[in-house]
Amino acid sequence: MAHASLDRGLRTLTAGAALALLGVGLAACSSSSSSSAGSPTTAAGSATTVGGSSSTDPATQLKGLTSAINSAKNMTFKVTYTTTSSDTSSAPSSVTLEQAPPKSLFTSNDGSSFINNGTTTYACSKDSSSGTTSCVSYPEAQNPMASLLTLYSPTAAEALFQTAESEVAAKLAGISINFTSQTFAGQPSTCVTYSYAGSNAKYCVTKSGVLAYEGGGSSGNSSAFELTAYSTSVSASDFALPTGATVETMPSIP
Repeated sequence: MAHASLDRGLRTLTAGAALALLGVGLAACSSSSSSSAGSPTTAAGSATTVGGSSSTDPATQLKGLTSAINSAKNMTFKVTYTTTSSDTSSAPSSVTLEQAPPKSLFTSNDGSSFINNGTTTYACSKDSSSGTTSCVSYPEAQNPMASLLTLYSPTAAEALFQTAESEVAAKLAGISINFTSQTFAGQPSTCVTYSYAGSNAKYCVTKSGVLAYEGGGSSGNSSAFELTAYSTSVSASDFALPTGATVETMPSIP
């Protein structure tokens, strides 16, 4: 049955993305007994501490990153993210995202994919034994791609930057923010490590506004994903259904 094959593929795809889901919640629920390497330490009751080599006002830096993220929403690019975990039983996995608004594509390393051609979203999976590809089309209101794209979008980073900007302005006690520069897949990026009340998270954004790194966690229990390939060359054919794929339509839910 096409649905059975597709379900197996989608379970694999979801499992591959699950590690990133852990990272999305890091800003809210991760904890550590110390700040990330390179971050300034803060004592209880102290004022906001900001670290980094830049002399630019931290609120200005955060606004700049938020602006870059918003600009990237309309960009055309292809990226690959590799996820890692301190759990030795979890092998690294990768996903590839492409966008040429309004079209987008999400592909896992097993070949399962979600394709949005600008009007319709398809979930596709290839049967390893028969080699056939089955796809299911979804009404926009039931788009299964939305939550997956959120995992690898800079939405969480944008929210954190906006919160940190407000906290810096309010000089909230105990906040620690550190700015550093790193390069991912050849793309110069700005990283923000945020610590408060035992929680910490690190987000990196390229100069063009693409999410380059998200991670953190407590000692011995950390997870992250980072940008390992980047290109602005995207083929229109990438958003077409696989040749020979069978298509079923998911009925709308009232």
